[in-house]
Amino acid sequence: MEKGWQALPLYSAEGTSYQQDYLAENEAGAQLPMLHVFTRTGDSIRHFWGSDMFFEPSPWQPRHIDALWPLWSLFDLTPEGRGSHMPNQR
Repeated sequence: MEKGWQALPLYSAEGTSYQQDYLAENEAGAQLPMLHVFTRTGDSIRHFWGSDMFFEPSPWQPRHIDALWPLWSLFDLTPEGRGSHMPNQR
């Protein structure tokens, strides 16, 4: 099935403050695993959703874009599932 994405524009945040503005880069320049969703209505573009749960403390594992990481979905399909393995919290 064709999605009609032949002319999908790709953008770079290089040279802008976007990464820091949307909490995807710390002050030292390290990249953080953030996901943001924007919507466009006419000429207006708005921030719709952000994975800010990354910053919420959790005793068991990070809670932000877990469902979007293919690795975890693959583990969930195995007999032992994720087991006791949890991502490193830095």
